Amino acid sequence: MEEYKDEYTSFDRESKTQEIIGTVVIVCFCVAICGYFVYDLITSAPVYSSVMGFVFVAAVTLYFLLCRPLKNIDVLERRICKRLDTQGYPHEKREGTLYITKNDNHFRIYFRDSFDRRIKHLYFLYDFYDDNFGKVSMEGWTRAANCINTDNTLTTFVVLDDHFCCSYQTAIANAKDFMKEFDCAYRVIGEAMNDYNRIYPRIEQDYPNTTSENKGSIGFR
Repeated sequence: MEEYKDEYTSFDRESKTQEIIGTVVIVCFCVAICGYFVYDLITSAPVYSSVMGFVFVAAVTLYFLLCRPLKNIDVLERRICKRLDTQGYPHEKREGTLYITKNDNHFRIYFRDSFDRRIKHLYFLYDFYDDNFGKVSMEGWTRAANCINTDNTLTTFVVLDDHFCCSYQTAIANAKDFMKEFDCAYRVIGEAMNDYNRIYPRIEQDYPNTTSENKGSIGFR
């Protein structure tokens, strides 16, 4: 749980740093403009006026590049897709949802706005089906989900009508953060899947729905 909290702390520090930079840039900009007009009125020096004009343009450009909040989720998704292309991860967007594949495992990706415009909530969802689903009662699957969630606090494992979903929730400030969180999501969801495979034989034995033979485990490479 400490790792999860530290991630949010780092995002908060980054936001504060950007706010400080923005404040410094704005103050410098105001001082430069005041100095420009005062000096220009006194001396009418064209060289100095040109320098001050350059400082003005540079200050405004720096502010928008470094401190402008990332408001549009679509812009963030496009930047993320460019990084996915660079690193060779297959991906596509269907019906407004981003899908990413890693080692034949498919993930649904969702973004949501947060209280801070520079930070976006991020959700990784891994859905999978199991031919053994009908062999275990719903009570048994509920027990399995509870055990998995108890031992894997960074993920949420749920049982749906005919399949399962394991999700990981975090927050990011930019596309670079996404790639780090993707690696983390893949790791922690994989750990939850390992627990699923480990406890399945016991769940089938204790909470049978039909009498049949176990067909094996679900792979997550």
